Amino acid sequence: MSPLRVVFDTNAFHGAAFDALEASPLKHLCARGRVTAVYGHVFFEECLRAYGSEKRRPLLLQRWLPLIFATAPSICKDWYQTWHEELVEGRGRKFWPFISPRVFASIQQTAAHAPLDGSWHVYKAALKEEKIEFNKRNDQRQLLVSLRQTVARRGIARSKASPVHVLLREFGPGLILKHVRCRNPKAVASRWLRNPSDYPFFTQFAINLIYLANFAATENNKSIDLNAQADLDVLTHLIHADIVVSNETGFLKSAFEQLWRPEGKVLMTTEEFVAHAKLL
Repeated sequence: MSPLRVVFDTNAFHGAAFDALEASPLKHLCARGRVTAVYGHVFFEECLRAYGSEKRRPLLLQRWLPLIFATAPSICKDWYQTWHEELVEGRGRKFWPFISPRVFASIQQTAAHAPLDGSWHVYKAALKEEKIEFNKRNDQRQLLVSLRQTVARRGIARSKASPVHVLLREFGPGLILKHVRCRNPKAVASRWLRNPSDYPFFTQFAINLIYLANFAATENNKSIDLNAQADLDVLTHLIHADIVVSNETGFLKSAFEQLWRPEGKVLMTTEEFVAHAKLL
């Protein structure tokens, strides 16, 4: 029997939700191969930020990371590595989204020696990466604003046609030129255009942007929330999973219902997942 693959949102690790998850049969089910926990790179990076808080640091090192390492065979590669391997190297659907066991083992060993005094060099390096990522998010937001204007100008949001269907093939190549680093991005874009479904992670990134732009166009009195992209990133891992565990009741839930429920995926709160886990 194939394991049940479960994606976790960071809010599943908050307060009483984490207490319930930690006390659940999750670790036992993962050890038996009945469940595989899927932790995206965004999830892992957000967890590591807790190291900067003197109050939350012991929680990270003594409870969060041990649960992650006890339940996951690995963590997911970041999007830029994902797109490069999937698109540029041409792995397509054969692309494996998890970092190698050797690298994951090295991360575990390093984390096991993380000091409680706040001097962990890994965290300091992560702060630099976080600044770079923030700048990338801002660039992406500008792209989203432009896409939002296009959706609104054409009236796509109010038409019967799916904005994804209308815009995916038009905007996908531009996204490759902007976000995928390689010698010949035009050739990569051309290959993607021949069959976008062969490159599910990058194609989902494009779909997410179009969905978000359409959402923004129909709710044009609301600002574009940077956290919405992180929610879509969490959901993207459903490409290789069955269930997402999140206590989000806003944007993530709405996006799930429209993008992933039709694909047969399941959204559970932590409470619902713990109850389900006890039946497995």
